[in-house]
Amino acid sequence: MCFKNRFRFIIGLLLTVLMTLTLAMPATAEAPPSPPPACDGVVKMENGTMVATGTLTALVDNEVKGTQTIVDGQFLSFIITGVEGTDEDKPITFKVNILGIDYNPISVTEKDNKPVTWNPWEVYTLTITIPNTSTPTKVTGNATDADVNMDTGNTAVSANNTWVLNITQGTVKGDVSASDLDISGMPFGLSATAAKGAANSIVITVAGTASPAVGSTANVSIVVKGSAVTETEATDSAAIAVMVNPAAVAPIQVAGTAGDAAVTMASGNTAVSPGDNTWTIDITQGTVKGVVSASDLILTGMPAGLNAAAAKGTGNAIVVTVAGAASPAVSTVANVGIVVKGSAVTETGATDSASIAVTVNPAQPPADTLEISVQAASAYRGQPSTISASAVKGDDPVSVAWQVSVGGESVAPIPSTGTECTASWSPETFLLPVEKQYDLVVTATSEGEPPVTETGTITFYNYSIYVEGFGSGGSAELVNLDAAVEGHCVFQFFNGNTPVGCKVVPCTIGTGENSIPCGAIPLGADKVKISVVKFGSEEDPWKTLSSFYEFSL
Repeated sequence: MCFKNRFRFIIGLLLTVLMTLTLAMPATAEAPPSPPPACDGVVKMENGTMVATGTLTALVDNEVKGTQTIVDGQFLSFIITGVEGTDEDKPITFKVNILGIDYNPISVTEKDNKPVTWNPWEVYTLTITIPNTSTPTKVTGNATDADVNMDTGNTAVSANNTWVLNITQGTVKGDVSASDLDISGMPFGLSATAAKGAANSIVITVAGTASPAVGSTANVSIVVKGSAVTETEATDSAAIAVMVNPAAVAPIQVAGTAGDAAVTMASGNTAVSPGDNTWTIDITQGTVKGVVSASDLILTGMPAGLNAAAAKGTGNAIVVTVAGAASPAVSTVANVGIVVKGSAVTETGATDSASIAVTVNPAQPPADTLEISVQAASAYRGQPSTISASAVKGDDPVSVAWQVSVGGESVAPIPSTGTECTASWSPETFLLPVEKQYDLVVTATSEGEPPVTETGTITFYNYSIYVEGFGSGGSAELVNLDAAVEGHCVFQFFNGNTPVGCKVVPCTIGTGENSIPCGAIPLGADKVKISVVKFGSEEDPWKTLSSFYEFSL
């Protein structure tokens, strides 16, 4: 809902103030136009979830009158430009863009169900609600049985006549059929039927008579359509590879090499170092199946008390993770052999590999520890914060690879490698009043050692307003502005939520402290809202230099 503060009943008082300002200014100065409406508020979905980030655009007569970024679900001091006498009383609509998706102009009404309209001096508090959205399910899956074999003569299909697809995203419907699949690459003369299998799988049965006979492995591609699952508007899967093998194909022998052949014990040599606890076996003959376990390996020579787990790694690799407590402690290098069974690959009838040599190494003598020190200077908005860091081992500087991030945003260190680095960063937008902190993370990586990270915070300060001496008269004190500007201090007085007066005081605001008097306070006023604006060009006559600050009198 929206709340609207109107000032029309004090127009006489405003005219008096503006005439006084005009007389006080040099003869060549023009009185600025009235400030346009300003909005604070939140953006949420129909289900009440806040829109964390996005872009909010205001329109009058379908013409863009202002754009602002949504930060943490809210927008503050959103100035909506317009022309007095032309745009007055016209409805304001809003458009929201989230992750590249535009939501059509949204009309927002205030508490008495009247539309939000463009009028000078208006101050709105808005709740903008947009429709809920949902992302269609994309079907995903893999072949847990990827082979169909031909019988002797390679024209008829053997008893191994099914592929099994395990669907990992999407719920297979009960009456799934071949019409829910796109199958390409089938040998001519063969056809397929499909039915729901155990759990969330699809079983595809191949039949028919191949013509000509299948002389070499046929690579077949299966796309599971969105119609195969129960989720509404689901999208098709990526292609899943399966094969039709001729009967004459000889079984392969699995082969591989150790891409990472060493595991290292931690200090004391009973526990495995968490930074070096894996072997990587790159399979050079055979295709590693999707789910691999320790039962697909034979290990010999393992130190007593240690055990191993296995999983499919990146590409066509198997990662073996070592854990446990060695008894006795590992005092010398232990030579371990790993045989990869035929069951670890997808090829039918594959035979076990030769033994692949790896080692378990005792802990190395301790070395000087890598340490980094980080300094970061806080700054005012619009000025970059300076970040510096250095790395040492013991008493000696050491060259490392640097990584710096602020507020989750990566910052390029200069240089990117070396004993020291510097970086600078400032936020692109800054809507919250007074100050905001951002997380600082600096990481140094030295070859052969785990990375070292230091964390901290950087504070950015916004413009600040302090209030002093409010009685029958009062003033605002402004500090921490970037540079001296010609502007106006706007005092808006209220009794509860009812406006009872407004004063606009021209002022030159510098980088130091500036006390700006507002004179007598209207009778009945119990709070005041203060902001600072700067008169600009005709296209952008008012620029807000601060958020609204509200104080009780």
